[in-house]
Amino acid sequence: MSLSNDDDGASDANRHQPLIDDLTTFYHALAESCYIQPSDIRLPPHGPDFNISLGLSLGYIPKSLELLMS
Repeated sequence: MSLSNDDDGASDANRHQPLIDDLTTFYHALAESCYIQPSDIRLPPHGPDFNISLGLSLGYIPKSLELLMS
């Protein structure tokens, strides 16, 4: 499901996945090195059960919600 008018919504999510994975790995490395507490890492809600209506009502743009749905 694409929320925006662009035809490449799924490819956008795939394009960003390496960056998301690298940032997640980086934050976990910081926690393992005791620079931050593991509880400091807050991952956004995501996946197929993500509440799209809530995201739209809170003012998030469709492109950002597509990333959270993937």
